Order: sequence, then C-alpha cells, then structure tokens
Amino acid sequence: LSKAGDMAKSGITALGKGMAVAATSVATAGAAIFGFTTKTAETQDRVDKMSQSLGLSNEKFQEWDYIMAQNGASIDSMKVGMKTLMSDTTSTQGAFSELGLNITDSMSKEEVFEASVKALQGVEDNTKKAKLATELFGKAGTDLMPMLNQTTQGTEELRQRAHDLGLVMSDEAVANGVAF
Repeated sequence: LSKAGDMAKSGITALGKGMAVAATSVATAGAAIFGFTTKTAETQDRVDKMSQSLGLSNEKFQEWDYIMAQNGASIDSMKVGMKTLMSDTTSTQGAFSELGLNITDSMSKEEVFEASVKALQGVEDNTKKAKLATELFGKAGTDLMPMLNQTTQGTEELRQRAHDLGLVMSDEAVANGVAF
C-alpha cells in the first residue's frame, strides 16, 4: 500500500506540474491573442481616423497607404498636401489647367487626388512634373515624386497587390476595430 501510495503521489505531482505548464501556455497564448487583437484594433482605428482626415474612403486610404509606402513616401505626410490640393488658389487652379483637369465642386477629395496623380504620372518632363506636384501638394509633392514617376499601370498593379495580400480591410472590419 505504501508503494502504491508513493506511485500515486508522484503521478499526482507530475500531473500537477503538467497542468501548471499547460495553464502557463494557455495564459501566454491568451496574452498573445489579446496583444494581436489590440494591435489590429489600433491599426483599424488609424485607418478610420486618417481616412476621415484626408477625405478618403477607408478602402482608398489603405490602397494609397500601401502604394505610397512601396514608393518611399508616407500617407501620413499627405495631410498638408491634401489641404493644398483642395485649396482654391491661383496656383492649384493653374496646375489643374496645365494638366488638362476640370475640377468641379461636385468632385470628392478622393476623386480630385486620383485625377491629379494620374495626370501627373502622364507628364513626361520631370521638371514640369515636380513644379506641378509642388503647386498641387505643397511640400508633400516632392515626397510623392517616386510614385508620380511611375506609370498609372504600375500604380494600379500596386493597388491590386494590396488587395491580393489582404492588406485592405473592409469598412465593417475597420468599424469593428474602432468599436473594440
């Protein structure tokens, strides 16, 4: 009986140690999942706030964020650039005219931005392109030059790649992250 008791005691001790290891593993996994969820929610909140700030839809913000990052630029620096783009000044109006763009009041910021980028990508003279980009986007225009120097097809391929890689979240996913 004593020997059986000792065996049972060591089995229970081993079981207790195993359960402690399992509990630690579960706690660690839970913390990792919570950390991942929190980081994802922070990203979704950034998408929501920045897209509103720039006047872009959540989807377009995420696409342009990826496109710019692939070209060494940051969409975060576009806040001032978007203000300049949407200002009704002689400089911006002149740049729109030079690019052959007819910008109307009914166009959204998103539409004006995309039309401007496409038009600038079609300018072959790099000096003229840089001048027009600065007139339209202010200092941010120089940051955008690598993107503006590529073709519209290259930009569309990057936009599609962002979707293919699963980097563009749905409006519902962004809203859920903001609520979290």
